[in-house]
Amino acid sequence: MATRPQKFRFALLQTLLRKGQTKGFTLTELLVSIIISGIIVTGLLTLVVDLLGNDQRDSSRNETQREMQMAMDYIVQDLREAIYVYDGTRLAATTNGSATINPLTQFIPDFSGQDGAKIVLAFWKPEPIPYQVGGTSLPYTNNYCTATFPNANDPKQQECLDLQVSRRTYTLVVYLQTTQTSSSPWQGQSRIIRYALRKYTNNGLTTLTRSTGYVDPITEVSGNFANWPYDTGNTNLQTSRPVASEWGSTVLVDFVAQPNDSLVPLPPIPAGNPANDDCPANVSTTTSGRDYVRSTPAGQNASYRTFFACVRNPLTAGNNQDIFLSLRGSIWGRPGYPNRSTRTVAGFLPVLQTQVLIRGVLSKSSS
Repeated sequence: MATRPQKFRFALLQTLLRKGQTKGFTLTELLVSIIISGIIVTGLLTLVVDLLGNDQRDSSRNETQREMQMAMDYIVQDLREAIYVYDGTRLAATTNGSATINPLTQFIPDFSGQDGAKIVLAFWKPEPIPYQVGGTSLPYTNNYCTATFPNANDPKQQECLDLQVSRRTYTLVVYLQTTQTSSSPWQGQSRIIRYALRKYTNNGLTTLTRSTGYVDPITEVSGNFANWPYDTGNTNLQTSRPVASEWGSTVLVDFVAQPNDSLVPLPPIPAGNPANDDCPANVSTTTSGRDYVRSTPAGQNASYRTFFACVRNPLTAGNNQDIFLSLRGSIWGRPGYPNRSTRTVAGFLPVLQTQVLIRGVLSKSSS
């Protein structure tokens, strides 16, 4: 028979066991807790995702605008070294006085296979040799030219001697803009391509091997840059069209806004200008024609809105030409903006504009 202390301990043990069985949450309490926790975690995750997305989009915009500025700086530096810049009238010219000529677009490589690339800006500049760092150069030794070209009647002997002194040739630089296609590996809506037609091939300096289609604008057409490759008698001196593979073309920058996108806002048209002519207003009252002309060939002037230049007419400038340059990027195709076919104003970056005075001095007035 159990004693009183034993009964007390047994009753205490039963009480503790009952309390252990009822301790914890009910199923309803657990479900409510899970739902509340899910709402809180979902809200926090949404906030984090939004913050990361905003950061990614801001980074894309900043990076794209930085690349546009770098491309603009590069083109400006290129233009400052120019001695002659073509305007759109010259690029599309088919006549010179009473003579019929072909436009300049027929004397550079055919870039239509590169997403329909079209000329936006073209100019001549002197370029030192060697053309590339570490590239083949022309030896300085006194007897190199006479030893390599021993025939005194060979024009290359004098050409070699002249090149040893000048250490530079004239290069035709062309900037083109594409419109991306669905099969293009590039991510942006458009890109800018730089092409250079140099006098000699990449490995042809030591033998003075000409690039295909090159005509020297000084020695062969007497400085007739405007109508190159025609000489002063309107004779075409280019025997073969240049090929891009000799020097290649380089993509300068991607993520440029579509060139012909009607949603891209144009700068205000100055008072007195013709319709769609957003180049600076005339400042000359003694000459006929426009002082500034779009750099794109006639026919694509009004449609090219995101990369173009206004070139001072060299016939009215009297001195060095100056150029107003415009460039606008687009963030579509960047991380956070994946659909490059989207066309909304929000996707366009602020336009970059600058004025460039070329430093070339060839055949220019000293006044």
